[in-house]
Amino acid sequence: MHKELNLFRQLVVILFERHRKAYDDPPANVRAILEQISNKYTRFADSAALENVLPTDDHRSSDFKEVMQFLYLRPIQSGTPTIPVVSLKADFTRSLPQVRIRLALFLLNDKGEIRSQGYRYETPEGPGYGRHDYYHVQPIRVLYRDRPGFQLPTPAWFLDSHPAWPVDAQGPVCLLLSLLISLYGLDFRNELLAYPMASMLKGHIGRTHCLTLPPASFWKVECGREEFHYATHHDRQAFENFCASTHLPRHRKTSITAAEYVALPERSQLIC
Repeated sequence: MHKELNLFRQLVVILFERHRKAYDDPPANVRAILEQISNKYTRFADSAALENVLPTDDHRSSDFKEVMQFLYLRPIQSGTPTIPVVSLKADFTRSLPQVRIRLALFLLNDKGEIRSQGYRYETPEGPGYGRHDYYHVQPIRVLYRDRPGFQLPTPAWFLDSHPAWPVDAQGPVCLLLSLLISLYGLDFRNELLAYPMASMLKGHIGRTHCLTLPPASFWKVECGREEFHYATHHDRQAFENFCASTHLPRHRKTSITAAEYVALPERSQLIC
């Protein structure tokens, strides 16, 4: 059994199952985007249809382009409402698996017209000597170069192929995790840990540096009649030195919880 292949496959399927519910009764701003893209970018109808096109131990390569169906991830509602649409190509027959994840982000401009930004998340393209032989993400303007009609509605000035930003990944699963965190932020880690496959994901999460920052400690510092609340990565002695140099010699420190710190007004959440 190819462990990375099967974990990658399971993660894609559970993303479909969890995220499809967001489109059962979408809000008006999401529905307005769907109305303009759903005919061209057909969603997978069910898990079985998706599983049929994903790689398996017996057939280790696959391409969504063969069936012209797409994985819709949960809409992003913060900021500009956006629908992330994914096409996937994978080849696990190689010693270093090759994965290409094409991501189109669809939104509406102020005239209600569909617009998009496109990115391609990729494993290294060659054996280590080429221009893009590292895990990276790069902008794209065309979803499929060999299929007419898949020029994304991006601005004319939108770059293609460069820059190719390095991605914090060591394999296909971490590459997909990087895409998800880039869309939904660090809070998405908690959703991942609630998946039935969480125990199998923990090793990959542990190798993803953006998900494994050292824990901070939280403090209330009382100085006269004033209170200061800090989050810090200093050890206890370094934090003591900071307080001694920042506050009056007579101050008192009390450890507080992360929840107490987060509950404070943002202006009171100090970091040192």
